[in-house]
Amino acid sequence: MQVVFAALIAVAGTLLGSLTTFLFQRWTVTRTESFTRTERLRQERMKAYSAFAGAVLDLRTKQGARWGAKRRADASPEAYAEAKAVQNLSRATAWQALCLVRLLTDDDEAVRLASAAMELAADIHTLATLEELDKRMGEVRQAIDRFIDRAALLVR
Repeated sequence: MQVVFAALIAVAGTLLGSLTTFLFQRWTVTRTESFTRTERLRQERMKAYSAFAGAVLDLRTKQGARWGAKRRADASPEAYAEAKAVQNLSRATAWQALCLVRLLTDDDEAVRLASAAMELAADIHTLATLEELDKRMGEVRQAIDRFIDRAALLVR
């Protein structure tokens, strides 16, 4: 009887050990997958936020070039058309970057700040005076800085 009892204890101990190992491994795998997913999302957000900031700053520059091409005394229609085409491509890139920001973040404030920066940059070429242009260029830069400050909090 003692042999049977000892055998049952050994089997129960083995089963309990196997179950404990299984549960621990499952918990470890779940935790590792969660960490990996979180880290990958953080890296994707950093790339998206950085790309957005760069795209809007590039759009700002291209908008300023289009503004200048339209108002220069010696500007040719071809030079303006080229500046407009380059600016339109830059605008498309900036909109694409904004869409990516919106897809990757669940922070409403970051989306609001990104949209505000985009709106400020979107119509620079329509401004009437050099003073308005200089002011708007600074406003866009400040808007991007506010967005980056917020985004930095989300990826730390």
